[in-house]
Amino acid sequence: MTTQAAPPAGRVTGQPVRRKEDARVITGQARWTDNLTLPGLAHVAIVRSPMAHARIGQADVSAALERPGVIAAFTGRDLAPDYGSLPTAWIVSDDLIVPDHPPIAADEARYLGDAVAVVVAEDPYQAADAAEAVQVEYEPLPAVVDPAAALADGAPLVHAGQATNRAFTWTFSGGDYAAARHRAKVVVSRRFVQQRVMPTAMEPRAVLAGPFPATGEFTLWTSTQVPHFVRLLMSSVCGIGEQKLRVIAPDVGGGFGGKLNVYAEEAIALAAARRLGRPVKWTATRSEDYLATTHGRDMVQDVEIAAFSAHDPPPGADPVLLAEVTVDPEAFSYPHGTHLCAVEVDTATGLVKVRSYVAVDDVGTVINPMIVDGQVHGGVPQGLAQALYEEAVYDAGGNLVTGSMVDYLVPSAADVPPYVTDRTGTPATTNPLGVKGAGEAGTIGSTPAVVNVAAPPGGYPPARTVL
Repeated sequence: MTTQAAPPAGRVTGQPVRRKEDARVITGQARWTDNLTLPGLAHVAIVRSPMAHARIGQADVSAALERPGVIAAFTGRDLAPDYGSLPTAWIVSDDLIVPDHPPIAADEARYLGDAVAVVVAEDPYQAADAAEAVQVEYEPLPAVVDPAAALADGAPLVHAGQATNRAFTWTFSGGDYAAARHRAKVVVSRRFVQQRVMPTAMEPRAVLAGPFPATGEFTLWTSTQVPHFVRLLMSSVCGIGEQKLRVIAPDVGGGFGGKLNVYAEEAIALAAARRLGRPVKWTATRSEDYLATTHGRDMVQDVEIAAFSAHDPPPGADPVLLAEVTVDPEAFSYPHGTHLCAVEVDTATGLVKVRSYVAVDDVGTVINPMIVDGQVHGGVPQGLAQALYEEAVYDAGGNLVTGSMVDYLVPSAADVPPYVTDRTGTPATTNPLGVKGAGEAGTIGSTPAVVNVAAPPGGYPPARTVL
Protein backbone atom coordinates (compact mmCIF):
# COMPACT_ATOMS: atom_id res chain seq x y z
CA MET A 1 0.00 0.00 0.00
CA THR A 2 1.32 3.45 -0.90
CA THR A 3 -0.07 6.75 0.34
CA GLN A 4 0.60 10.01 -1.46
CA ALA A 5 -1.13 13.35 -1.73
CA ALA A 6 -2.50 14.25 -5.17
CA PRO A 7 -0.37 16.79 -7.10
CA PRO A 8 -1.82 20.17 -8.07
CA ALA A 9 -4.15 20.09 -11.08
CA GLY A 10 -2.48 20.62 -14.46
CA ARG A 11 0.99 19.50 -13.39
CA VAL A 12 2.78 16.56 -15.02
CA THR A 13 5.48 16.27 -12.36
CA GLY A 14 4.18 14.10 -9.55
CA GLN A 15 1.53 12.36 -11.65
CA PRO A 16 1.62 8.55 -11.85
CA VAL A 17 2.25 7.66 -15.50
CA ARG A 18 2.41 4.09 -16.79
CA ARG A 19 5.49 3.15 -18.77
CA LYS A 20 4.86 2.54 -22.46
CA GLU A 21 6.84 -0.71 -22.43
CA ASP A 22 4.94 -2.37 -19.57
CA ALA A 23 2.07 -3.75 -21.67
CA ARG A 24 4.32 -5.73 -23.98
CA VAL A 25 6.61 -6.88 -21.16
CA ILE A 26 3.87 -8.36 -18.99
CA THR A 27 2.04 -9.96 -21.95
CA GLY A 28 5.06 -11.79 -23.37
CA GLN A 29 5.60 -9.41 -26.27
CA ALA A 30 8.99 -8.06 -25.17
CA ARG A 31 11.99 -8.31 -27.47
CA TRP A 32 14.91 -9.64 -25.45
CA THR A 33 18.35 -9.96 -27.01
CA ASP A 34 17.88 -13.72 -27.39
CA ASN A 35 14.65 -13.10 -29.36
CA LEU A 36 16.52 -11.15 -32.04
CA THR A 37 17.75 -12.73 -35.24
CA LEU A 38 19.52 -11.67 -38.43
CA PRO A 39 20.04 -13.42 -41.79
CA GLY A 40 22.90 -15.91 -41.54
CA LEU A 41 22.95 -15.82 -37.74
CA ALA A 42 25.47 -18.16 -36.07
CA HIS A 43 25.69 -19.06 -32.40
CA VAL A 44 28.58 -18.95 -29.93
CA ALA A 45 29.33 -21.35 -27.08
CA ILE A 46 32.15 -20.54 -24.68
CA VAL A 47 34.48 -23.11 -23.15
CA ARG A 48 35.22 -22.07 -19.56
CA SER A 49 37.91 -23.04 -17.12
CA PRO A 50 36.80 -25.70 -14.60
CA MET A 51 39.53 -24.48 -12.25
CA ALA A 52 39.82 -21.30 -10.22
CA HIS A 53 43.48 -20.86 -11.11
CA ALA A 54 45.46 -22.79 -13.69
CA ARG A 55 48.17 -22.42 -16.28
CA ILE A 56 46.82 -23.17 -19.75
CA GLY A 57 48.83 -25.59 -21.86
CA GLN A 58 47.66 -26.78 -25.25
CA ALA A 59 44.10 -25.90 -26.26
CA ASP A 60 42.96 -28.19 -29.08
CA VAL A 61 39.77 -27.30 -30.99
CA SER A 62 40.25 -29.78 -33.86
CA ALA A 63 37.69 -32.28 -32.58
CA ALA A 64 35.11 -29.51 -32.18
CA LEU A 65 35.62 -28.45 -35.80
CA GLU A 66 34.55 -31.92 -36.94
CA ARG A 67 31.19 -31.76 -35.16
CA PRO A 68 27.98 -31.16 -37.18
CA GLY A 69 27.10 -27.56 -37.87
CA VAL A 70 30.36 -26.10 -36.57
CA ILE A 71 31.56 -23.05 -38.49
CA ALA A 72 34.69 -22.11 -36.53
CA ALA A 73 36.47 -22.55 -33.20
CA PHE A 74 39.03 -20.26 -31.61
CA THR A 75 41.38 -20.37 -28.64
CA GLY A 76 42.57 -17.37 -26.69
CA ARG A 77 45.80 -17.38 -28.68
CA ASP A 78 43.86 -17.44 -31.98
CA LEU A 79 41.84 -14.31 -31.18
CA ALA A 80 44.55 -12.41 -29.27
CA PRO A 81 45.37 -10.18 -32.30
CA ASP A 82 41.71 -9.18 -32.65
CA TYR A 83 41.30 -7.19 -29.43
CA GLY A 84 43.11 -5.64 -26.51
CA SER A 85 42.73 -5.96 -22.77
CA LEU A 86 39.39 -5.29 -21.10
CA PRO A 87 39.75 -1.93 -19.33
CA THR A 88 39.10 -0.85 -15.78
CA ALA A 89 36.47 1.86 -16.17
CA TRP A 90 37.01 3.58 -12.82
CA ILE A 91 40.56 4.50 -11.84
CA VAL A 92 39.86 4.73 -8.13
CA SER A 93 43.32 5.82 -7.00
CA ASP A 94 46.79 6.49 -8.34
CA ASP A 95 48.08 3.17 -7.01
CA LEU A 96 45.35 1.06 -8.65
CA ILE A 97 46.77 -2.12 -10.17
CA VAL A 98 45.27 -2.79 -13.62
CA PRO A 99 46.50 -6.18 -14.88
CA ASP A 100 45.93 -7.45 -18.41
CA HIS A 101 42.46 -8.93 -18.87
CA PRO A 102 42.10 -10.67 -22.24
CA PRO A 103 38.49 -11.57 -23.18
CA ILE A 104 39.66 -15.17 -23.68
CA ALA A 105 42.46 -16.39 -21.44
CA ALA A 106 45.47 -17.53 -23.47
CA ASP A 107 48.07 -18.51 -20.88
CA GLU A 108 46.43 -18.55 -17.45
CA ALA A 109 42.86 -18.93 -16.15
CA ARG A 110 42.31 -16.82 -13.05
CA TYR A 111 38.80 -17.70 -11.93
CA LEU A 112 36.32 -20.51 -12.25
CA GLY A 113 34.49 -19.84 -15.52
CA ASP A 114 37.24 -17.82 -17.21
CA ALA A 115 36.79 -18.19 -20.99
CA VAL A 116 39.47 -20.33 -22.67
CA ALA A 117 37.96 -21.06 -26.11
CA VAL A 118 34.87 -20.40 -28.24
CA VAL A 119 32.93 -22.47 -30.76
CA VAL A 120 30.68 -21.01 -33.47
CA ALA A 121 27.96 -23.17 -35.02
CA GLU A 122 24.74 -22.93 -36.99
CA ASP A 123 22.53 -23.35 -33.92
CA PRO A 124 23.12 -23.01 -30.15
CA TYR A 125 22.75 -26.75 -29.48
CA GLN A 126 25.39 -27.69 -32.04
CA ALA A 127 27.69 -25.06 -30.55
CA ALA A 128 27.17 -26.35 -27.00
CA ASP A 129 27.76 -29.97 -28.04
CA ALA A 130 30.94 -29.07 -29.95
CA ALA A 131 32.28 -27.03 -27.03
CA GLU A 132 32.42 -30.24 -25.00
CA ALA A 133 34.85 -31.65 -27.58
CA VAL A 134 37.45 -28.92 -27.02
CA GLN A 135 40.47 -30.31 -25.18
CA VAL A 136 42.41 -27.98 -22.86
CA GLU A 137 45.43 -28.91 -20.77
CA TYR A 138 45.48 -27.27 -17.35
CA GLU A 139 48.26 -27.09 -14.78
CA PRO A 140 46.54 -26.35 -11.45
CA LEU A 141 47.81 -23.33 -9.51
CA PRO A 142 47.03 -22.32 -5.91
CA ALA A 143 43.79 -20.37 -5.53
CA VAL A 144 42.59 -17.91 -2.92
CA VAL A 145 38.92 -17.08 -2.42
CA ASP A 146 38.78 -15.15 0.86
CA PRO A 147 39.52 -11.39 0.59
CA ALA A 148 41.24 -11.22 3.97
CA ALA A 149 43.33 -14.33 3.27
CA ALA A 150 44.32 -12.88 -0.11
CA LEU A 151 46.10 -10.02 1.67
CA ALA A 152 48.10 -12.24 4.01
CA ASP A 153 51.84 -12.66 3.56
CA GLY A 154 52.58 -15.59 1.28
CA ALA A 155 49.06 -15.76 -0.17
CA PRO A 156 48.81 -17.15 -3.73
CA LEU A 157 48.97 -14.32 -6.23
CA VAL A 158 46.10 -14.08 -8.71
CA HIS A 159 48.43 -12.18 -11.06
CA ALA A 160 51.97 -13.48 -10.78
CA GLY A 161 53.40 -10.31 -12.29
CA GLN A 162 52.15 -8.24 -9.37
CA ALA A 163 53.68 -8.13 -5.91
CA THR A 164 50.35 -8.28 -4.08
CA ASN A 165 46.66 -9.08 -4.39
CA ARG A 166 45.78 -5.64 -3.01
CA ALA A 167 44.15 -3.68 -5.84
CA PHE A 168 44.41 -0.21 -4.29
CA THR A 169 44.38 1.81 -1.09
CA TRP A 170 41.84 4.62 -0.99
CA THR A 171 42.14 6.99 1.96
CA PHE A 172 39.45 9.38 3.20
CA SER A 173 40.36 11.78 5.96
CA GLY A 174 38.62 14.51 7.91
CA GLY A 175 39.20 15.90 11.37
CA ASP A 176 41.59 14.55 13.98
CA TYR A 177 40.38 11.05 14.75
CA ALA A 178 43.42 10.16 16.86
CA ALA A 179 42.70 13.06 19.21
CA ALA A 180 38.99 12.17 19.37
CA ARG A 181 39.85 8.57 20.18
CA HIS A 182 42.21 9.69 22.93
CA ARG A 183 39.49 11.83 24.55
CA ALA A 184 36.71 9.24 24.20
CA LYS A 185 35.54 7.34 27.24
CA VAL A 186 34.21 4.53 25.05
CA VAL A 187 35.59 3.16 21.77
CA VAL A 188 33.43 0.68 19.85
CA SER A 189 35.09 -1.64 17.31
CA ARG A 190 33.14 -3.98 15.05
CA ARG A 191 33.81 -6.11 12.01
CA PHE A 192 31.02 -6.14 9.44
CA VAL A 193 30.95 -8.94 6.87
CA GLN A 194 28.74 -8.57 3.82
CA GLN A 195 28.52 -11.91 2.06
CA ARG A 196 29.01 -12.36 -1.65
CA VAL A 197 25.77 -12.31 -3.67
CA MET A 198 24.96 -13.00 -7.32
CA PRO A 199 22.66 -10.85 -9.46
CA THR A 200 19.77 -13.05 -10.58
CA ALA A 201 17.89 -11.28 -13.34
CA MET A 202 15.02 -12.99 -15.14
CA GLU A 203 17.01 -12.64 -18.39
CA PRO A 204 20.58 -13.95 -18.40
CA ARG A 205 23.12 -11.87 -20.30
CA ALA A 206 23.10 -12.12 -24.09
CA VAL A 207 24.95 -10.48 -26.99
CA LEU A 208 24.28 -10.29 -30.75
CA ALA A 209 26.93 -8.77 -33.05
CA GLY A 210 26.02 -7.90 -36.63
CA PRO A 211 28.81 -6.93 -39.07
CA PHE A 212 28.46 -4.91 -42.27
CA PRO A 213 31.69 -5.86 -44.07
CA ALA A 214 31.25 -3.42 -46.96
CA THR A 215 31.49 -0.42 -44.64
CA GLY A 216 33.37 -1.91 -41.68
CA GLU A 217 30.44 -1.06 -39.42
CA PHE A 218 28.98 -3.17 -36.60
CA THR A 219 25.78 -3.20 -34.59
CA LEU A 220 25.92 -4.79 -31.16
CA TRP A 221 22.70 -5.71 -29.36
CA THR A 222 23.45 -6.50 -25.72
CA SER A 223 21.43 -6.94 -22.53
CA THR A 224 23.17 -4.10 -20.74
CA GLN A 225 22.35 -1.22 -18.42
CA VAL A 226 25.14 0.92 -19.93
CA PRO A 227 25.02 0.91 -23.76
CA HIS A 228 26.99 4.15 -24.06
CA PHE A 229 29.87 2.76 -21.99
CA VAL A 230 29.80 -0.45 -24.03
CA ARG A 231 30.16 1.54 -27.26
CA LEU A 232 33.02 3.64 -25.93
CA LEU A 233 35.00 0.78 -24.42
CA MET A 234 34.32 -1.85 -27.11
CA SER A 235 35.48 0.68 -29.70
CA SER A 236 38.79 0.87 -27.85
CA VAL A 237 39.14 -2.85 -27.07
CA CYS A 238 38.28 -4.08 -30.57
CA GLY A 239 39.80 -1.23 -32.58
CA ILE A 240 36.50 -0.15 -34.15
CA GLY A 241 35.90 3.56 -34.62
CA GLU A 242 33.04 4.83 -32.48
CA GLN A 243 31.35 6.18 -35.60
CA LYS A 244 31.31 2.62 -36.97
CA LEU A 245 29.93 0.90 -33.86
CA ARG A 246 26.29 1.11 -32.85
CA VAL A 247 25.22 -0.42 -29.53
CA ILE A 248 21.57 -1.15 -28.79
CA ALA A 249 20.11 -2.23 -25.46
CA PRO A 250 16.74 -3.81 -26.34
CA ASP A 251 14.28 -4.85 -23.65
CA VAL A 252 16.41 -5.91 -20.67
CA GLY A 253 14.95 -8.43 -18.25
CA GLY A 254 16.46 -7.07 -15.06
CA GLY A 255 19.98 -6.04 -14.16
CA PHE A 256 20.52 -5.59 -10.40
CA GLY A 257 23.95 -4.10 -11.13
CA GLY A 258 25.14 -7.22 -12.93
CA LYS A 259 24.58 -5.55 -16.31
CA LEU A 260 26.37 -2.33 -15.42
CA ASN A 261 29.68 -3.64 -16.74
CA VAL A 262 31.47 -4.16 -20.02
CA TYR A 263 32.03 -7.87 -20.50
CA ALA A 264 34.35 -10.24 -22.35
CA GLU A 265 31.46 -11.77 -24.28
CA GLU A 266 30.78 -8.45 -26.03
CA ALA A 267 34.36 -8.37 -27.32
CA ILE A 268 34.23 -12.07 -28.23
CA ALA A 269 31.03 -11.59 -30.25
CA LEU A 270 32.47 -8.62 -32.15
CA ALA A 271 35.73 -10.44 -32.85
CA ALA A 272 33.95 -13.58 -34.10
CA ALA A 273 31.54 -11.57 -36.27
CA ARG A 274 34.45 -9.67 -37.80
CA ARG A 275 36.41 -12.88 -38.46
CA LEU A 276 33.45 -14.67 -40.05
CA GLY A 277 31.73 -11.74 -41.76
CA ARG A 278 28.35 -12.87 -40.41
CA PRO A 279 26.26 -12.15 -37.30
CA VAL A 280 26.82 -14.19 -34.16
CA LYS A 281 24.87 -14.50 -30.91
CA TRP A 282 25.79 -15.68 -27.41
CA THR A 283 23.21 -16.28 -24.69
CA ALA A 284 24.24 -17.42 -21.21
CA THR A 285 22.65 -20.35 -19.47
CA ARG A 286 21.58 -19.68 -15.88
CA SER A 287 24.54 -21.54 -14.40
CA GLU A 288 26.92 -19.86 -16.87
CA ASP A 289 25.50 -16.49 -15.86
CA TYR A 290 26.32 -17.25 -12.23
CA LEU A 291 29.91 -18.08 -13.21
CA ALA A 292 30.63 -15.25 -15.61
CA THR A 293 28.56 -12.27 -14.45
CA THR A 294 30.02 -9.85 -11.92
CA HIS A 295 29.01 -10.65 -8.35
CA GLY A 296 28.18 -8.14 -5.62
CA ARG A 297 29.04 -7.20 -2.04
CA ASP A 298 31.69 -9.56 -0.55
CA MET A 299 33.12 -6.94 1.78
CA VAL A 300 34.84 -7.07 5.15
CA GLN A 301 34.70 -3.74 6.98
CA ASP A 302 36.51 -3.01 10.22
CA VAL A 303 34.84 0.00 11.84
CA GLU A 304 35.84 1.89 14.95
CA ILE A 305 33.79 4.65 16.57
CA ALA A 306 35.10 6.91 19.33
CA ALA A 307 32.10 7.89 21.50
CA PHE A 308 32.37 11.06 23.46
CA SER A 309 30.16 10.18 26.41
CA ALA A 310 29.08 7.15 28.36
CA HIS A 311 26.58 7.06 31.19
CA ASP A 312 27.48 5.20 34.37
CA PRO A 313 24.87 2.47 34.91
CA PRO A 314 23.30 1.65 38.27
CA PRO A 315 24.77 -1.34 40.15
CA GLY A 316 24.01 -4.63 38.43
CA ALA A 317 23.04 -3.06 35.09
CA ASP A 318 24.96 -3.46 31.85
CA PRO A 319 26.65 -0.33 30.50
CA VAL A 320 24.73 1.35 27.69
CA LEU A 321 26.18 3.64 25.06
CA LEU A 322 23.86 6.57 24.41
CA ALA A 323 24.20 9.20 21.72
CA GLU A 324 21.94 11.87 20.29
CA VAL A 325 22.82 13.92 17.23
CA THR A 326 20.77 16.54 15.44
CA VAL A 327 21.76 17.53 11.92
CA ASP A 328 20.02 20.29 9.94
CA PRO A 329 22.18 20.94 6.87
CA GLU A 330 21.37 23.80 4.55
CA ALA A 331 21.64 21.55 1.48
CA PHE A 332 19.70 18.38 2.35
CA SER A 333 20.43 16.99 -1.08
CA TYR A 334 20.98 13.28 -0.56
CA PRO A 335 18.23 10.65 -0.45
CA HIS A 336 17.41 9.29 2.97
CA GLY A 337 14.65 7.43 4.77
CA THR A 338 13.58 5.02 7.48
CA HIS A 339 12.70 1.35 7.06
CA LEU A 340 10.94 -0.65 9.78
CA CYS A 341 10.13 -4.33 9.85
CA ALA A 342 8.62 -6.86 12.26
CA VAL A 343 9.75 -10.47 12.12
CA GLU A 344 8.82 -13.80 13.64
CA VAL A 345 11.76 -15.99 14.66
CA ASP A 346 11.44 -19.71 15.27
CA THR A 347 13.84 -20.12 18.20
CA ALA A 348 14.14 -23.86 17.58
CA THR A 349 15.20 -23.65 13.93
CA GLY A 350 16.31 -20.04 13.49
CA LEU A 351 13.82 -19.54 10.65
CA VAL A 352 13.02 -15.84 10.24
CA LYS A 353 9.72 -14.76 8.68
CA VAL A 354 9.10 -11.09 7.93
CA ARG A 355 5.56 -10.26 9.08
CA SER A 356 5.27 -6.60 8.07
CA TYR A 357 7.40 -3.92 6.48
CA VAL A 358 7.19 -0.11 6.34
CA ALA A 359 9.44 2.10 4.21
CA VAL A 360 9.39 5.89 4.24
CA ASP A 361 11.90 7.49 1.87
CA ASP A 362 12.83 11.01 0.85
CA VAL A 363 13.93 11.21 -2.77
CA GLY A 364 13.23 14.90 -3.28
CA THR A 365 10.89 15.94 -6.05
CA VAL A 366 9.18 12.86 -7.48
CA ILE A 367 8.54 13.08 -11.21
CA ASN A 368 6.63 9.80 -11.60
CA PRO A 369 5.53 8.24 -8.29
CA MET A 370 4.58 4.99 -10.01
CA ILE A 371 8.20 4.45 -11.07
CA VAL A 372 9.53 5.28 -7.60
CA ASP A 373 7.03 2.93 -5.96
CA GLY A 374 8.13 0.17 -8.29
CA GLN A 375 11.78 0.76 -7.50
CA VAL A 376 11.13 0.54 -3.77
CA HIS A 377 8.91 -2.52 -4.17
CA GLY A 378 11.59 -4.25 -6.22
CA GLY A 379 14.49 -3.15 -4.06
CA VAL A 380 13.11 -4.31 -0.71
CA PRO A 381 13.09 -8.03 -1.66
CA GLN A 382 16.69 -7.72 -2.86
CA GLY A 383 17.72 -6.39 0.55
CA LEU A 384 15.63 -8.99 2.37
CA ALA A 385 17.33 -11.66 0.29
CA GLN A 386 20.79 -10.55 1.32
CA ALA A 387 19.74 -10.54 4.97
CA LEU A 388 17.99 -13.92 4.97
CA TYR A 389 18.53 -16.01 1.85
CA GLU A 390 21.29 -15.31 -0.67
CA GLU A 391 24.99 -16.14 -0.40
CA ALA A 392 27.46 -17.13 -3.10
CA VAL A 393 29.68 -19.81 -1.59
CA TYR A 394 33.04 -21.00 -2.93
CA ASP A 395 34.95 -23.90 -1.47
CA ALA A 396 38.66 -23.72 -0.62
CA GLY A 397 39.57 -24.75 -4.16
CA GLY A 398 37.60 -21.90 -5.69
CA ASN A 399 34.66 -23.99 -6.89
CA LEU A 400 31.27 -22.29 -6.85
CA VAL A 401 29.14 -24.42 -4.54
CA THR A 402 25.99 -22.35 -5.17
CA GLY A 403 26.18 -22.49 -8.95
CA SER A 404 22.49 -23.02 -9.67
CA MET A 405 19.13 -21.95 -8.31
CA VAL A 406 18.91 -25.31 -6.56
CA ASP A 407 21.63 -24.13 -4.19
CA TYR A 408 21.38 -20.34 -4.45
CA LEU A 409 18.16 -19.30 -2.72
CA VAL A 410 16.26 -16.42 -4.30
CA PRO A 411 13.07 -15.42 -2.45
CA SER A 412 9.74 -16.09 -4.11
CA ALA A 413 6.59 -14.00 -3.79
CA ALA A 414 5.59 -16.21 -0.86
CA ASP A 415 8.68 -15.08 1.04
CA VAL A 416 8.04 -11.35 0.62
CA PRO A 417 5.71 -9.52 3.03
CA PRO A 418 3.19 -6.84 2.04
CA TYR A 419 4.72 -3.36 2.17
CA VAL A 420 3.54 -0.01 3.42
CA THR A 421 5.46 2.73 1.62
CA ASP A 422 5.33 6.47 1.93
CA ARG A 423 7.51 9.48 1.21
CA THR A 424 8.55 12.82 2.58
CA GLY A 425 9.64 15.42 0.08
CA THR A 426 12.69 17.59 0.72
CA PRO A 427 13.77 19.00 -2.67
CA ALA A 428 17.48 18.79 -3.44
CA THR A 429 19.22 22.13 -3.83
CA THR A 430 21.85 20.81 -6.23
CA ASN A 431 19.68 20.70 -9.37
CA PRO A 432 16.75 22.75 -10.77
CA LEU A 433 14.23 19.91 -10.45
CA GLY A 434 15.06 19.15 -6.82
CA VAL A 435 15.33 15.42 -7.57
CA LYS A 436 17.43 12.82 -5.75
CA GLY A 437 18.36 9.22 -6.47
CA ALA A 438 15.71 6.58 -5.76
CA GLY A 439 16.82 3.40 -7.50
CA GLU A 440 18.49 1.65 -4.56
CA ALA A 441 16.42 3.03 -1.68
CA GLY A 442 14.61 -0.25 -1.09
CA THR A 443 17.79 -2.33 -1.17
CA ILE A 444 19.85 -0.04 1.05
CA GLY A 445 17.26 0.22 3.81
CA SER A 446 15.94 -3.32 3.96
CA THR A 447 19.08 -5.34 4.71
CA PRO A 448 20.05 -3.55 7.95
CA ALA A 449 16.40 -3.27 9.00
CA VAL A 450 16.01 -7.05 8.90
CA VAL A 451 19.44 -7.78 10.39
CA ASN A 452 18.86 -5.44 13.32
CA VAL A 453 15.49 -6.90 14.23
CA ALA A 454 16.43 -10.54 13.66
CA ALA A 455 19.76 -10.42 15.52
CA PRO A 456 20.07 -12.70 18.53
CA PRO A 457 19.24 -11.25 21.94
CA GLY A 458 22.14 -9.09 23.07
CA GLY A 459 23.41 -8.71 19.51
CA TYR A 460 26.17 -10.52 17.68
CA PRO A 461 29.57 -11.13 19.29
CA PRO A 462 31.72 -7.99 19.20
CA ALA A 463 34.17 -9.41 16.70
CA ARG A 464 31.76 -9.98 13.83
CA THR A 465 28.47 -8.69 12.54
CA VAL A 466 27.05 -10.35 9.43
CA LEU A 467 24.99 -8.26 7.03
